[in-house]
Amino acid sequence: MEKREIYLKQKEENFALYERNKREIGEKYKGQYVAIAHGKLLACTGTYQEALEKVKSSAPEVLHFLIFPVEKGPFKGIIKVV
Repeated sequence: MEKREIYLKQKEENFALYERNKREIGEKYKGQYVAIAHGKLLACTGTYQEALEKVKSSAPEVLHFLIFPVEKGPFKGIIKVV
């Protein structure tokens, strides 16, 4: 599987987990940052940096992950990666 295909599959898994658990995440983790990778909730932390460190240590090979403040939800736009 090519990196692009892996990236798209991981992206789909991550957003699917968020959509399935959006309500629970919103209620349970208010005021926190959520990290999702490999279709799993990896961390709920007080800062973006703490969430990023959790992703780096738990899933260093991941091509797609989400980190977002619970109140705003994940960014769903397109980001150009160079």
